[in-house]
This record gives sequence, structure tokens and C-alpha cells, in this order.
Amino acid sequence: MNEWKVIKSIELKSHHAPTGRTRHQVVNSKGAQDFPPFVKLQIAQFEGDGGFYLLYLPEEGQGTDTWHKSLEDAMHQAEFEFNVRTEEWTDVS
Repeated sequence: MNEWKVIKSIELKSHHAPTGRTRHQVVNSKGAQDFPPFVKLQIAQFEGDGGFYLLYLPEEGQGTDTWHKSLEDAMHQAEFEFNVRTEEWTDVS
């Protein structure tokens, strides 16, 4: 079975407050609802997929993701949404 390979990770701090440029919602029986606040971001690749996934992880429950053509695009999206600078990411083995 194919698995995620996490490449980079960051714990979001107070200076990473959402910029408001995007909105992540889940649709359920109650309608569209915002996700709980995200506390961590990860960039991962799915085995066999050439793209990169930016994973948005809340403290509890299921998160969401966005797909990006390159690692740089995924990192740029994190900067656009949460002001995450390139040098703040931690490499994951």
C-alpha cells in the first residue's frame, strides 16, 4: 500500500496566525464549517505521486491538505496562509 512520506514539518506559533487569505471548510450534515485551528503543517509526498501535499493538522480530529506541483509551491502556500518563512521548516527524515 502507498504511504505518505513527510518531508518537512512546522509547529505553528503565535506569529503564524492565519492571514485570512484562504478558508478551509468541511461540509457535513450541519453544512459548511471551518476546521478547528491548525497547530501543525507538514509537507509530504504520496508514493508514486510527483506532487507535494501541504497537510493542515488541528490539535484533535482530522485535518485537510492541498496538492502542489513542487516543494517550493507548497512552502509558498504556507507562507501565503500563515507567514511561515522557508527557514522555519524542519526537515523530516
